[in-house]
Amino acid sequence: MTESVSTEISNISPRQLWLGVLAAAVIALVLLFVVVLPAEKGIDPTGAGRLLGLNALSNPVRTIEIVDIVGGNEEYRNVEIPDFGDPVPL
Repeated sequence: MTESVSTEISNISPRQLWLGVLAAAVIALVLLFVVVLPAEKGIDPTGAGRLLGLNALSNPVRTIEIVDIVGGNEEYRNVEIPDFGDPVPL
């Protein structure tokens, strides 16, 4: 019932390392042009974003305009500050 576990680490040659890095970079670029740019920016150089429906993600469905974000505090400069020691009205 006791099995020996191999703890040997295989060395990776520099050529294999560079091939792995190159493969990862190519996959990242393909994903950038096929998925990310059409979904985020609406830029679709390959046409795959239109086929996958990703172009619709870059267009806002509804926009909200906030007219007054101050909420009635626009006259804060007209408020009189009481002198020190005077009671402050609530």
